[in-house]
Amino acid sequence: MSFDQEIQQFQGGLSTSCLGRRLCAVEQTDSTNRLASDLAAKTEGEGLLVVADQQSAGRGRLDRQWFSPPGHSLLCSLLLRPRLEQAKFPQLAVVTAISLHQALTEAYPQTPLTLKWPNDVIAGGRKISGILCEGGHCSGHAPHVVVGLGVNVSTPLADFPPELQKTASSLLALTGRLVPRYQLLAVFLLRLEANYSAWQEQGNLRHLLPYWQRFDCLRGQPVRVELPNGQILGIADGLHEDGRLRLLQDGALQLICAGDIVHARQS
Repeated sequence: MSFDQEIQQFQGGLSTSCLGRRLCAVEQTDSTNRLASDLAAKTEGEGLLVVADQQSAGRGRLDRQWFSPPGHSLLCSLLLRPRLEQAKFPQLAVVTAISLHQALTEAYPQTPLTLKWPNDVIAGGRKISGILCEGGHCSGHAPHVVVGLGVNVSTPLADFPPELQKTASSLLALTGRLVPRYQLLAVFLLRLEANYSAWQEQGNLRHLLPYWQRFDCLRGQPVRVELPNGQILGIADGLHEDGRLRLLQDGALQLICAGDIVHARQS
């Protein structure tokens, strides 16, 4: 099926009321987040979806390059304009991760999928997705967030770069089943629309904490969190309602805003 045919099928199966209804689909771009940010500066409204078959300079957290061979990955960015104060915008990474986990669990009910702080979906101990949320503000317009998403749908394990073959995988490689990538996207957007609306009504992540706790692969595990100015050792104790990691250090609770967990026993 061609890329254009995939997009037509996606649009026909979309059941959201807002998210994804305005669509910018390109076969190749440097970064869907960059393209969505450019469109935000041109007064595009909330719900704009940018999708690409391939991107040449896709990025993940901590400015890591995202591996995305053409035809195998779900690559998209969504423009949101939350009504909440900007200090809460980082919580969208958790809202997005949970929405993606819900969509993938529906598509692959026999595959155990877990969540790893701050926003990773894990299968078989390997990362299968990446989320990057970037805020912005254009003069005369409400602040916005571009939510970037990359999902390894059908990339053969042997095609991953050597440095990723032990830590990343694709849904097809792990399950032997191929669910069309834009079918996954339609379900993800539906789940995100509901969770995003509830988040704006609640003003925090409290309503999503039970879900995160159920699938949290770090809770109760010894972890090392790498920070820009050093590292912290402790026991992961779940998610705070503002999206920070709860970390027990010698019995005392620490709240971690951002970091990279490099050592943990996966469930």
